[in-house]
Amino acid sequence: MRPEQQQKQQKTGIDVAVLVSIGRHPTTGRARRAEQDARGLELALAMEAELPGSRIDVLHAGSQDVDSEAALRSYLGMRHRRWYGA
Repeated sequence: MRPEQQQKQQKTGIDVAVLVSIGRHPTTGRARRAEQDARGLELALAMEAELPGSRIDVLHAGSQDVDSEAALRSYLGMRHRRWYGA
């Protein structure tokens, strides 16, 4: 395989699923984005920038209530396109 074909083959997009949860502020206990989950989403977004054609799906499998809604919305602000909640 020629180098230009190999480089083109390596730039194919990938599908990434990121499972997110609700974190708690250590002092107030207020619902917020989970720190490590947000880092995982940031990593997926960085991969998407490097590999055009990639698709990121964000999943939340926990309960969804008034308290958690603001925290889940903060993930939306991180620029992903798909959201799945259970």
